[in-house]
Amino acid sequence: MTKPLFIPLKKEYFEQYKDGSKHYELRKPEKQFQLKYLWPGRAVTLSCGYSGDRLYTKIAGAEIWHSGDLGKDDQKACLNCYGQHGEVVKINFDFEAVAND
Repeated sequence: MTKPLFIPLKKEYFEQYKDGSKHYELRKPEKQFQLKYLWPGRAVTLSCGYSGDRLYTKIAGAEIWHSGDLGKDDQKACLNCYGQHGEVVKINFDFEAVAND
């Protein structure tokens, strides 16, 4: 069995997942964030930092985008995190699947 994908988050982003206003994550397609590791149905642990509160979900889908093709808020977030435009993987989560398991 595959281990759940662990994604540590800044508190502000963790809170957006917690209140239901955020449903996807943008990451550089490196290491564990390559498409081959991000199949639909894979379990995910979202963590506030490395040792804070946790939320559990599953991957609904993932695809590669160019950050310049994202909405303005996501473009700004990519620039703040990575310092440049480029490829990002957009990981969509299915919180309903976990609630029904």
